[in-house]
Amino acid sequence: MCISETTATETEATEFARVEHEQTKLLAACGLPSNVAIIGGSFLIVIALWHAADSVSLLLWFTGMSSMTLVRVLLIKNYNNMEEKARSHQAWVQNYTVTTALVSMGWCVLPWLPEEFLLGFSQVIIVIVMVGVCFMGAAVLSAHRLTQFIYIIPLPFSVSLRFLVYQREAETIIGIMVLFFAGVMYWIGETQHQVLMKNIKLQFYSEQLVANMKEAKETAEVANRTKSEFLANMSHEIRTPMNAVIGMGHLLQNTDLTHEQKDYLAKLKSSSKNLLRVIDDILDFSKIEAGKLEIKSTEFHLDDELADVSTLVGTLAQEKGLELRLTISGEIPTSLVGDSLRLRQVLTNLAGNAVKFTEQGEVVITAKVLERGNNNIRLQFEVKDTGMGIKPELQEALFQPFTQADTSHSRPHGGTGLGLTISRQLVEMMGGRIWVRSAIGKGSTFFFTAVFGLVTQVPVIGEVAPVPDSGSSSKLEAVHVLLAEDDRLNQVVAKKILESYGIQVTVAGDGLAAVEMVKAQSFDMVLMDIQMPKMDGYQATEEIRKNPRFKELPIIAMTAHAMAGELEKCQAAGMDDHFTKPFEPDDLRQLLNKWINN
Repeated sequence: MCISETTATETEATEFARVEHEQTKLLAACGLPSNVAIIGGSFLIVIALWHAADSVSLLLWFTGMSSMTLVRVLLIKNYNNMEEKARSHQAWVQNYTVTTALVSMGWCVLPWLPEEFLLGFSQVIIVIVMVGVCFMGAAVLSAHRLTQFIYIIPLPFSVSLRFLVYQREAETIIGIMVLFFAGVMYWIGETQHQVLMKNIKLQFYSEQLVANMKEAKETAEVANRTKSEFLANMSHEIRTPMNAVIGMGHLLQNTDLTHEQKDYLAKLKSSSKNLLRVIDDILDFSKIEAGKLEIKSTEFHLDDELADVSTLVGTLAQEKGLELRLTISGEIPTSLVGDSLRLRQVLTNLAGNAVKFTEQGEVVITAKVLERGNNNIRLQFEVKDTGMGIKPELQEALFQPFTQADTSHSRPHGGTGLGLTISRQLVEMMGGRIWVRSAIGKGSTFFFTAVFGLVTQVPVIGEVAPVPDSGSSSKLEAVHVLLAEDDRLNQVVAKKILESYGIQVTVAGDGLAAVEMVKAQSFDMVLMDIQMPKMDGYQATEEIRKNPRFKELPIIAMTAHAMAGELEKCQAAGMDDHFTKPFEPDDLRQLLNKWINN
């Protein structure tokens, strides 16, 4: 026998055992009330037939019925007291079936007790008892077909025989009708048994289905955690050298270069940013899949966001000789409430694609009002190009993951095929939808809508606090920063950039060294990497925070970890802020001013 056949046989045996177990439980559960009904009914029958039958015979009959019924009650009590594993279902069912057969024999004796059976009163009593016994037995004993059959079938035959022995027309007809009733009860009992068995098997199937779904959910959660951990590690491993590439490019830019070298450096920086954009797309897609990407609401100016998009995309448009135009409706309020970062991400992606796939002509970005309420406003954005266009059969698939309009090996444009998928998810999270209209050779127009809040608070006119100059380096002079970083190239990059601001920098090559240096020297700030040998950034921060002296010391995570929830993990460990590598030097300057000023 092969392994699959053996497994199938074992499964069938297990299923059979479970069904048998459930049958026995139902038989025992329904037995107690039915046995109480038998004793009560027997007592009432004795009272009803007291003048129609011999009193001694009635009392003996009642004693026998009560005794056999009590034995059944004791069997049920014994079953309920047994431990689940110790229950012998087959033996218990056999014993219960035997006692049920004895009770059935007691019912069969009942039609022969009345001495004056030809009286209508006795016949009515017997027929009523027969009907009640049969219907009750069909219901409460349906879990076990043999027990049910033994209980409900003999009594109609005994009653029928009692009528037929008189060989009178009326009694003969009644006897035949009783036999017909026995056949009906047989069919009812069989039907109820089959329905109950189907319900039991359906219950087991449902439980197995729930168990399988739970197991599948747990497997999916493990797989999702594994994927998230893999992406987090890959992100860290890619971003760490990327930080060195971008940082070294920035340092190189500040040296004397030939025109040719500057051209090479510009292409290097452009390629680095493109690679970083690919990494960010993959991480954003992972966050969306995990449900960890959130939309934040802050006040912003739409003009500023569109200007930033124009700046980011404009350089590429100028290189290709394209005209980039912005058209903003005057009905749009100056200030809105929403996630400006995600709005800018969608617009940059759509505008970047438009420039990428357009060789001549123009790209136009339009914003207009669709509807306005008391507290919110729905805007529609359009990004129109005069590019190659998209085939109709590909337009619907554009917003699916890893889908590109051109999948050939000779396609002139690269990409992950995630940008539009991420844009669709972000737009839907902002309460809108996204779609496209395109014709081959005539260009494409991407539309999307989004809902934003309206600013209701009126600014108070008064003294305006001076805005700190984030670009000033004088405030950073004489600042002493501990740089906890294990990567040698990133040490050089960060140290050079920090020193260009006039900052004194001390480098720790691992988390343990960083803890010892903080205890031994005085620092104004700690820039803490997360993944380091001997002691990681979380552990090092927790160790530093144990000393009350360093309660106010700013500790900033400067790490290549960029997955969702990283800021919360850093704050939970005691860090004040989170700064993602690779970074732009101006962003680092703003971070330093923010915490040094505080």
